Amino acid sequence: MKWDAEKSARIFDALRRDEPLSVRHTPDAAVRVPVDPRQVRVRVENGTRTAGLGRRVDAALAATGFSTTRVPVNAAERDVRRTVVVYDPRWDRSAKSLAAALPGSELRAVKGQGAC
Repeated sequence: MKWDAEKSARIFDALRRDEPLSVRHTPDAAVRVPVDPRQVRVRVENGTRTAGLGRRVDAALAATGFSTTRVPVNAAERDVRRTVVVYDPRWDRSAKSLAAALPGSELRAVKGQGAC
């Protein structure tokens, strides 16, 4: 491993000034979403083979304020590698609010999804 003089100088400078070495995320750093989660209806489908994952995600979304069905189901496809938010294009603002709660998720507009 090679010593990085520039980065080490920043670390030692922060130590001398008694400053944190890393950035802490505070509630002030919360993401603003276009639609209040309480107004977003969500049906969770587990697209993996991990038993109970849908139930855990449903509970976590409900705890965050989303209006879930509380009855997650297993999806027809069980080899999904990434969370997919499927939504009707009319509800794109709601979908963006849900995607903010699911970092790394993929938004996929599909006509006819509507309310769950």
